[in-house]
Amino acid sequence: MNTKKLTILFILISLMMLIPIGIVYGEDKGTTVEPESGTTEAGKTKILGGKWLPVPIFLTEPAFGYGLGVGVGYFHPRKDDSKTAPVSPIQDSDTAFSGRSTKKPPPTITGVAGGYTDKGTWFAGVGHSASWRQDTIRYLGALAYADINSTIYVIDSPLDFVIQGAAMFQDLKFRLGSSMFFLGGKLLYLETESDFKITIGEDFPLGIEDLKSRNVGIALNGSFDTRDNTFTPNSGQLIELDIWRHDEAIGGDYDYWKGTFKLLSFHQLHKRFVLGLRFEAAGVDGRAPFYGYPWVNLRGIPALRYQGRRTAVGEVEGRFNVTERWALLGFVGAGVVGTEYRLFETEDDIYAGGVGGRYHFMPDEGLWLGVDVAHGPEDLYWYISIGHAW
Repeated sequence: MNTKKLTILFILISLMMLIPIGIVYGEDKGTTVEPESGTTEAGKTKILGGKWLPVPIFLTEPAFGYGLGVGVGYFHPRKDDSKTAPVSPIQDSDTAFSGRSTKKPPPTITGVAGGYTDKGTWFAGVGHSASWRQDTIRYLGALAYADINSTIYVIDSPLDFVIQGAAMFQDLKFRLGSSMFFLGGKLLYLETESDFKITIGEDFPLGIEDLKSRNVGIALNGSFDTRDNTFTPNSGQLIELDIWRHDEAIGGDYDYWKGTFKLLSFHQLHKRFVLGLRFEAAGVDGRAPFYGYPWVNLRGIPALRYQGRRTAVGEVEGRFNVTERWALLGFVGAGVVGTEYRLFETEDDIYAGGVGGRYHFMPDEGLWLGVDVAHGPEDLYWYISIGHAW
């Protein structure tokens, strides 16, 4: 069986594994409780029971290899009210634009995960996300260890590397009054050891090994979020700006600034059609590690393929909801890289696009699963997505 047939078979098996999970994972169960007395009574606050959700992880980032993993997530119990109704992918367009529709706070989730790819990359980690005080405080934290085998491109030529290390990420933000604006901070801690493999000619490999480093950064974060849900939005916008400072003074080995800007906009133009628009830009100033430079992040282009001191991407996606459970989508995007260093010499025109399918496997949380097939400047790649690709 050739490689293309194996790839198609793997995609079909993946979907067959995912769909039953979406059907049998279970609905929220709970009791209606009067907050003050604690007695059960109809019409009072409903406490929704927690859910354990085992999910197979399909690793489809071409830069790190194709592989499998497993994750177990626990959706913590939450109170049910009129603002957290199930998110329907097919709703009346007037409701979608009115702001009265299905705005849901992010769920509180704790999860563990691990995986392995055909390139020898593996990872294990634990994470927690939470929304507190009626969604006025949002938190995301993770701890992970990874052994990554991948490739960077020096003067448009591949350079294989292995990087091993532990990472900690913390993100805490606060809503400004009753607005849709959030302000907060982030922390990133990386302890890594890198090996590079340089081949001169065909039979003369040269290794650069045991390059140890610590990278510590803190960021000021500001965001504006009106999305109807955080997994797969039907309407609303996310605007986010991060200003990072990585510094030896806070325990790292590097001194540099990094800024990232993100704009996502979703529009339900018809009860069955959602238009998504994306713009992202990033830039670095100072002495950063090779993985600290931004790269063009589009489906159809491997991570780290096109890097530079400054990058920007734009993408358009259309999703057509065939039924309540199934959807088809198409997408196209372009990226640019700006740099004064020959080290990151890249193509001037970077385009990618493709098609995909989605299955609405957790309607009460607005979570879709699916497969995308995308073509970039060099090759065809496929991806399995949990939630929206952005």
